[in-house]
Amino acid sequence: MPPTIVCVISKNPGAGDDFAAKHVLARRASPAASLNEETDGDLARSPRWDEVLRPVGIGDVAVVACRDALGCWGWIEAYRDRADPPFEDEDLDLLASLGPSLGSALRRRAFGARRAHPLEQPQGVLVLDGNMALRSWTAAARAWMDVLPAARLNAAWGILPTIIYPAATLARSGAGADRAHALLRAVDGRWAMIEAACLEGARDGDIAVTLRSPTPAETFRLLGRIYAFSSRERELVTLLVAGLDTRTIGERLHISPYTVQDHLKSVFASDAPAPFRSASL
Repeated sequence: MPPTIVCVISKNPGAGDDFAAKHVLARRASPAASLNEETDGDLARSPRWDEVLRPVGIGDVAVVACRDALGCWGWIEAYRDRADPPFEDEDLDLLASLGPSLGSALRRRAFGARRAHPLEQPQGVLVLDGNMALRSWTAAARAWMDVLPAARLNAAWGILPTIIYPAATLARSGAGADRAHALLRAVDGRWAMIEAACLEGARDGDIAVTLRSPTPAETFRLLGRIYAFSSRERELVTLLVAGLDTRTIGERLHISPYTVQDHLKSVFASDAPAPFRSASL
């Protein structure tokens, strides 16, 4: 009987600094890894496997970062049953070969279909201890977590939304605010910014995680990557959305109106979101 394989495509990183952590694979030379490989065959060395996956009968886990030239846009995670053999090198090679194509596909779909804009939601805060265990939270934080991807699955496994752990891990390692954060699309269509920072004073060692709506500039930086805008195209779109016409944009950037039009044609050909396409020239 062939091994049982269950695949999950995820847009948010896995927990903390465990083995085969997704945020690590997003930057590593080799995008694919398995728990069996990274733990030298001792899966119990992985806290995530020992505390979460083993109790539900999962054996080896393989992960590949779906990344293209513009960044990492998701992950494939494959599970095998406890009774099945672990993933082999050829399995990881196959997953790695799929990563770039799926990364590009996920990037193109990252903006998603337009939906009715939900009501503005207040900022939420939760506090983790040094072992990433949840200590306290606000009601608004709970509301944010309920709309993050895979919220029900994470709750059933007794863990926080997995996007929170790598941000908190980076904060714990001393990374600045420019790295200890993540921006992703919630299931109700809004964007969610997750930021982490270490506390000082009486709660020294604890980590505060903030969940909030991003600013337009923060969202635009991500969309610029999604649609592969050049630095010049990002400048043009910023001025265009601000209401400037072609002549004024040219004067501001010291280029001719014809060059402005050429850049804008490239932007419109990129299938950029409606606010960009509908802006007046």
